[in-house]
Amino acid sequence: ASWLTKQDKVKAGTVTPAMQQKYAKEIRAAKLEEFKSYLDNDAIRLTDRRKLGRDVNFLTGRWVLTVKVDKNGFFSKFKARWVCRGFQDKFAWDQQTDSPTATRYGFRLVAQCAANHYWDLFHLDLKTAFLQGEHYNLSSRSVVVQLPPDIGLPPWMVGLCLRPVYGLNDAPRRWWNRLDKFLRSVGLEPTRADRCTYV
Repeated sequence: ASWLTKQDKVKAGTVTPAMQQKYAKEIRAAKLEEFKSYLDNDAIRLTDRRKLGRDVNFLTGRWVLTVKVDKNGFFSKFKARWVCRGFQDKFAWDQQTDSPTATRYGFRLVAQCAANHYWDLFHLDLKTAFLQGEHYNLSSRSVVVQLPPDIGLPPWMVGLCLRPVYGLNDAPRRWWNRLDKFLRSVGLEPTRADRCTYV
């Protein structure tokens, strides 16, 4: 990583074509890791497209490659994300797409409460959160996505979405629905002032 930083003075952002060529092995490893997360989270089921018929809700996809840097600005890793083209979804307009987030006042309330009680505050980032949203009811919502052509599967293999994937407009809401159900199951309740601040 330090050698890479010295060679290219890598900055956070999108991967250039020259970097794709120069670091093909590292980028391929990032792509395989991303595709493995789709399978590990039970987000898709590998399916033969030839058996699905013509009127299937099929979406193409593309890689989004970025460079991640650490807090000091040094190269950390390449990140690859397979994102489907959600605008091709035939049923996009029938989905609930809003996803509640905590307000600034809710955050300040939590910070003040923690200060009053001398509590420690923690912040976390959940890896591949959208791939862990609510499962689809396949009888009412069927989405089939193109698989990355460079992972070694035959071209007729596609992914039947069991959960939302990146690029679908209902992914944020379905993730929030699952999180809300879990927080309620452990006894937390949303406040009346802020739907996303739980007590």
